[in-house]
Amino acid sequence: MGPEEDRSSFLKDAWIHHATEEGTPSDIADEYILNPTGEVAASDAVDQEEDSAAVRLYVDIRETIRENPLLDQKQRVHLSSILHLVERACLRYAITVNDHVLAKQEKKPKEEIQSADQIRRFSHDRFIDEVNLLSRQYREAGLDNSWRNGVGSSREEIGAWGQKIADYLRHTRGGQNRDHQSGSSTEVEGSTR
Repeated sequence: MGPEEDRSSFLKDAWIHHATEEGTPSDIADEYILNPTGEVAASDAVDQEEDSAAVRLYVDIRETIRENPLLDQKQRVHLSSILHLVERACLRYAITVNDHVLAKQEKKPKEEIQSADQIRRFSHDRFIDEVNLLSRQYREAGLDNSWRNGVGSSREEIGAWGQKIADYLRHTRGGQNRDHQSGSSTEVEGSTR
């Protein structure tokens, strides 16, 4: 298993843990149980399909901005900059989920866990705000923003979509990698966390 697979596996485990704590049905975690050979159970195929659907939705959003003939250059640049904000907020949110999970797993002091949770919630709110801004700007530019329904309406759905997109961005762009052993972080597209 390579570093990308380790990271993806960690993110999936972290998200399951996070989703359970946010009040989503606990049976979600059951879908990720490993079989005796160490391979992910068959229900993971459904998860991969959902991941693919989330990524397709993101790619459609990005490609519409890049290629839609209804957009002039100014609109294209404006929407691209907002998409960039969505991507950064998405990556930040995924990191804060991982930080919160690690704080709990490492049995950090209660204050550190609460602080990590507060930062995670703030990042989640920011990510949701950026997604909603992009949707409104799509509509103002005369584009179909029905993709927003595919992202979800609950915090849990939007967060799950964000985690899938963060995994995709990290995999395709090298994204952000947080070294939890040393506590150092690397830059994402010119910014530090």
